[in-house]
Amino acid sequence: MHLLTDLLEQRPHIDAGEYLQINQSNEQKLRHDTDAMCHEEFFFATNAMSALAYCSKCTNSDHRSTPMMHVDQSSPSGRYLRYFGHTCSTIHCTLPLHSLDDCPVPDELFQNNILDPRDARLTQHLTREDFDYWLRQLPHDKSPGDDDLTYEMWQEAPAEMKDALYQVVNQVVQNGKMPTSWEGALTTLIPKNFREEKILESIRPICLMNTAAKIVTSVWAKRLFKSLEQQF
Repeated sequence: MHLLTDLLEQRPHIDAGEYLQINQSNEQKLRHDTDAMCHEEFFFATNAMSALAYCSKCTNSDHRSTPMMHVDQSSPSGRYLRYFGHTCSTIHCTLPLHSLDDCPVPDELFQNNILDPRDARLTQHLTREDFDYWLRQLPHDKSPGDDDLTYEMWQEAPAEMKDALYQVVNQVVQNGKMPTSWEGALTTLIPKNFREEKILESIRPICLMNTAAKIVTSVWAKRLFKSLEQQF
């Protein structure tokens, strides 16, 4: 399996109607450690491919490509990602991306100050009563971000800790600038089904933000909803 990329890169020219047939018995599947690594790398590379990626050499409507690993023992890293075009049978080092479509948001939203950043509904002071309400409404049993602070911890925190959080959240809501430490997120893998932790196809990634940052984004989302609701 780990030599398949090399084979495709060095294959002879094939005329129309000709083909190469490659067989592998069940007894030979994933016998080599490198094969197992290629299998895992293929899984993650496939899920990480952009939906906008396409093969520039495929002239018909089928621009699909399959990620493959190229193993080079003479190089420092030893492993490179390649992409095999389904139609053109070409190995690519990288894939271009289609441009994004025009923004689907109606132009009217950006006219007549509908979403004016100076709108008090978007930047008004967050009262302590509103903050306490948001804190009480936070769901339980949710995983935290890299701060390791769950919603339950904030809800049961001492008054001094809640006061500090309120001051920061209120400042962010009004100024629109997140602290640098809140901008990151953790990506972790969780199994879809019980006892399938070691099956790659049964694992899905989730993104975990800091709980304090999620409080701010929930306030922003609610205010945007109210502002747009009053406009239409």
